Amino acid sequence: MKTKRLVLDTKKPLGNPSGLKMAEGVTLLLSIAVEYKVAPNLLSTGNYTALAYPFLVNIIPLGYPCWKWINLHIINYKIYKRLMETVKSFV
Repeated sequence: MKTKRLVLDTKKPLGNPSGLKMAEGVTLLLSIAVEYKVAPNLLSTGNYTALAYPFLVNIIPLGYPCWKWINLHIINYKIYKRLMETVKSFV
């Protein structure tokens, strides 16, 4: 049986954070722009559930960093803890 191998990239633990920040920023600005345009009309008609739809677009760029954190700190906690102890022993 193969053992899991977890590699900790200390320089970029979440992959490419600049790309994630850019994707999240673009979708956040887009959702705010859509809200700004449609919110007065939706509030006057009483359609409050439609106000949440543009913010649901932000689940995609926010999901990856959250999944990485859950994967490291909850699912592979024992491996991550041993790896962090090894890294701290070199410091």
